Amino acid sequence: MGDADLDATRGGGDDANGVAWILHHLMQHEAEHRGQIGELRAALRSAE
Repeated sequence: MGDADLDATRGGGDDANGVAWILHHLMQHEAEHRGQIGELRAALRSAE
């Protein structure tokens, strides 16, 4: 994926987002889930 691809916009009107922002949002969302999974694992370990 090149710079031009990352600068492209998807959607239209008020819902338009750049590809770079979409990738950032997906990675942030994944990181949040990983944090939640870590908290669940820690809680399960302390409950043993």
